[in-house]
Amino acid sequence: MRKKLCREFDYFRNHSLEPLSTFLTYMTCSYMIDNI
Repeated sequence: MRKKLCREFDYFRNHSLEPLSTFLTYMTCSYMIDNI
């Protein structure tokens, strides 16, 4: 289940346009989430 979700998230991120793709990339960086 988790692998499938990760694959779908990567697919969605790779096929999205700016600024959504940048936001989705930031979501994957836990140290950036901690700064919010």
